[in-house]
Amino acid sequence: MQTFSKEDDLIRRAKDDPDAFGELYEMHFRQIYRYVYSQVRSHPETQDIVSDTFLKALRAIESYTPTGKPFIVWLYRIARNTTIDYFRRANREVEVDWLELMAEEAQLEQIEYRDWLDQAMKHLTEDQRVILRLHYIQDMKIKDIAKVTNRTEGAVKAMALRAIGRLRSVMVKEGVTYGA
Repeated sequence: MQTFSKEDDLIRRAKDDPDAFGELYEMHFRQIYRYVYSQVRSHPETQDIVSDTFLKALRAIESYTPTGKPFIVWLYRIARNTTIDYFRRANREVEVDWLELMAEEAQLEQIEYRDWLDQAMKHLTEDQRVILRLHYIQDMKIKDIAKVTNRTEGAVKAMALRAIGRLRSVMVKEGVTYGA
């Protein structure tokens, strides 16, 4: 059984309904604005580029096909290309910093992976999510997690291993690779 998020539903509806695209715009405007502003450092130019980005996205939404990557990644790519086009049109020198471009691609991959991981965590029980977050995000030791969750260390280890196994099976099923 496949479940669809609110965003997935909006994307499907946006192909025929501009109001649904408006909701996608509201969901992602701030992130895209911050991203573009970090590139151009000018609010008026950022406003123009962000407007162009969302206009291009609206025109292309009909052909948008989910690839398993978050929708925001598609928007980031449009924003990046629109920013480059903007500088070219303005006859400004666009000096490509390949190291920065590679770092930007790596950052997009991390965003994609974090978004995927958030979705994959929904396949776990609440207790498993808590244990993984405490261990991997809060960097707590197993013995401390056992105290916090009122479980034995063995039970915490077993839950963590089952949770990781479940995440791996979801990764295999969905063909997700990271760091390979």
